[in-house]
Amino acid sequence: MTDLNRFANLYVAKMDKYDAKRDKLQKTIEKLEKLRCPSWIDEIIKPVAKAMVEKLPGRYYGILGPFGLSSETAIHFYDKNHPDNCDHCLSITFRPGDLNKGELRVVDYSQKSNEFAPGTIGEVNGFNYNEIDIKWDVDWLINFMEKTP
Repeated sequence: MTDLNRFANLYVAKMDKYDAKRDKLQKTIEKLEKLRCPSWIDEIIKPVAKAMVEKLPGRYYGILGPFGLSSETAIHFYDKNHPDNCDHCLSITFRPGDLNKGELRVVDYSQKSNEFAPGTIGEVNGFNYNEIDIKWDVDWLINFMEKTP
């Protein structure tokens, strides 16, 4: 066997090795692309919004967020008769709790603490407003939303 043949055989062997690695990585990529990453917006907030809007005739909803360090996410219920007028909008804001346990909390804008000074990260991210555990009841959520500013 000549040196050229040995070189060609080594080259082919290395290329086969790299092709096998590439194929393995490609299969891994394809598996990962098929995985659906759970989203608390899709799995929790959207079903809550859909259940609430069913009990709010003449309204449609929009989901805003998540925003900030607390991942605050609001559901706005707009009046179909006044779609461009936010004075007719109802809204409720949520923060995730322990999502592994399905916890969801609602932000209570009726009470403001001054725990975080103006301009601090905590104040800018809304941490001066307490969050409370929700009751997994649509009527409770609507009642809470209608009572709070």
